[in-house]
Amino acid sequence: MKILQEAVKTYQESIQGKPSCFSDKEWKTWLMHEEIAHTEPRRFPCRDCTSEYQKRMEAVGRCLIPGIPVQKVTR
Repeated sequence: MKILQEAVKTYQESIQGKPSCFSDKEWKTWLMHEEIAHTEPRRFPCRDCTSEYQKRMEAVGRCLIPGIPVQKVTR
């Protein structure tokens, strides 16, 4: 639980609008799906990430929670 709390705090402190790991279209789609079947904590897209995608985004400097294992956040 501490890892999830740390990830949410880091995300909330750094996010302004669309996360850098999303394209505009991906973000709009994610928001639409979030309204239908939201994840917990609400409005936390990292919860739906995969380890592979996180590694790709870390490599290009676009991950909002680098170093926080996404597989632990998503459980």
